[in-house]
Amino acid sequence: MTGLSEAAISDYLNGKKEPRGKQSAAIAKALNVSLDELWETGYQEKKSSKISAKEKELLETFEALPCYLQDYLVKSAKDLLDAQSKFQCNEIKRSNKISNN
Repeated sequence: MTGLSEAAISDYLNGKKEPRGKQSAAIAKALNVSLDELWETGYQEKKSSKISAKEKELLETFEALPCYLQDYLVKSAKDLLDAQSKFQCNEIKRSNKISNN
């Protein structure tokens, strides 16, 4: 009906790939929908289902902040990750010293 392989359709449905020009037109025709309808519903459902409730809450909170606070928050998060990494390295070194004694 679309001329697309089952593997290609599976990849599209599972979000591994997105159909391009002719593939999109063939799918829309087979489903009897417009390209706008095809892309609007499929893309929105896939995109929104990939994030957890906590991620959604974080994103909404982040987007509500003014730009200068968004920048501050990103820098602070990176600083926390850096500190966590250094802490883990120090814990490993300390553990190795205890093991060697």
